[in-house]
Amino acid sequence: MSPFLRLAVLAALIPTIAVPAAPARSDPPPPVIVSYADLDLSTPAGRAMLKRRVQLATGALCQGATLRAAGFRPS
Repeated sequence: MSPFLRLAVLAALIPTIAVPAAPARSDPPPPVIVSYADLDLSTPAGRAMLKRRVQLATGALCQGATLRAAGFRPS
């Protein structure tokens, strides 16, 4: 192999070696069940508690936190 051809092959391979592999696509997060059966949604306190539970569930999914630690179970 001629020196020029070696250099050309090396020059063609360097960009492919230097580029990191793209991360694998992860599966979408599992759905989460947020229970409100024990809440009275006709009261401000009940609605506030439901809002807090939904915030905890979305935070657990978005931040990758363990759902069990947040008190929720995946469906």
